[in-house]
Amino acid sequence: LATDKKKGTQDADKDLKEALKRNPRCAPAHYFQGLVAKANGETAAAKKHFQQTVEIAPQHVDAQRELRLLNSKK
Repeated sequence: LATDKKKGTQDADKDLKEALKRNPRCAPAHYFQGLVAKANGETAAAKKHFQQTVEIAPQHVDAQRELRLLNSKK
């Protein structure tokens, strides 16, 4: 809903980095950071965060789906 999408994603990214600093094994924070990276067109970073999500929470269906989608767009 942000009028300035780039500013909104920067704010979200800052908050997510703080969450991961407090708990590096927080699967939801990695997942949402992957979504932010994907929204900004940062495919490599998005893949990294989705992969970390799956490593922490192997049954995270949404992260698995995002990885399949990103890997199919080679």
